[in-house]
Amino acid sequence: MPVYPDFGSQPEGGISYTTASATWEHGQNLSIGYLRMEGGTFSAPHFHRDEQFVYVLRGNVRVAIDGEISDVPAGSLVHFPPGAIHEIAALGKEAAEFLLSRGPARENPNDDVVRPEGAAAKSVLKKEK
Repeated sequence: MPVYPDFGSQPEGGISYTTASATWEHGQNLSIGYLRMEGGTFSAPHFHRDEQFVYVLRGNVRVAIDGEISDVPAGSLVHFPPGAIHEIAALGKEAAEFLLSRGPARENPNDDVVRPEGAAAKSVLKKEK
């Protein structure tokens, strides 16, 4: 039985579409990531061909899914349908931490990130600032 007692303790950066750092574990059918996003930072609009669930552990985030904006407090679960253009912002000064599931499992969960072009590439969250 695999147990990951320090999961999330060593997040890595280098994700091109977001300021978040991430730690990933991969099963046979699902990858799960622990992400940490500093307060006041954003991800770029993007989508995936699969679906995602994000569970907010700490902080408050604002999400936009296909242009619909919602404030999401800690303890909330957010669903990103396949192909839905989405972005996330960590509100305030406090860092946001969340778990993100991706299926199917893949060694690099960022391989299928698609950055839209044209008007769809413009952030709806950054306009709010």
